[in-house]
Amino acid sequence: MKRMTLSFIVSLTFVGLGVAGLALVRARLPFSSPVAAFGGPGTFPAIYFVIIVVFSAILVVTELIGSFSASTSKPKSKIEKNDIARILSVIVAVAVYISSLHTVGFTIATPILTFALLWLFGYRNMIISPVVAIGFTFLLYSVFQTFLKIPLP
Repeated sequence: MKRMTLSFIVSLTFVGLGVAGLALVRARLPFSSPVAAFGGPGTFPAIYFVIIVVFSAILVVTELIGSFSASTSKPKSKIEKNDIARILSVIVAVAVYISSLHTVGFTIATPILTFALLWLFGYRNMIISPVVAIGFTFLLYSVFQTFLKIPLP
C-alpha cells in the first residue's frame, strides 16, 4: 500500500464503530419480543449497524484495491454552480418535508418529496415517477407500521 488515504481511515473507523455498536445493541437490547411480529427493540438498530459495517467494509476493500492499481482516476476537484444549486434544493426539499410531516401526514408528504427528489436528480418520466413515489411510500409505511410497529405521523 502506497499511502493510507483519508477515505480508507474513515471507512476503517466506521467498520470498527459499526461492530462496536452492534455488540452494544446485542448486549443491551433484546432481538425478539413475544408481542412483536418482527423482532424486538434491538432489531432495527442492529440492521443499521450491519448496513454500516457492510458498506464501510466495501469501501475499505475498494480503497485497498485502488491503491494497488497502477492507473488511478482523479476525483472531480471542482464543484460547479449546478451541483451547489442541486444540493441546496435537496436541503430545502427535505426541510419543507420535515416541517410539513405533522400537518399533512406521512402518506401525503413522502410521495411528494420522493417525486421532487426524482425530478431534481433528472428523472422526469411522468408515468413512472408517481408510481415509484407512491410505491416507495407504501413500502416504507408497510415496513414501519406492519413489521416494526412504529407509528408514523
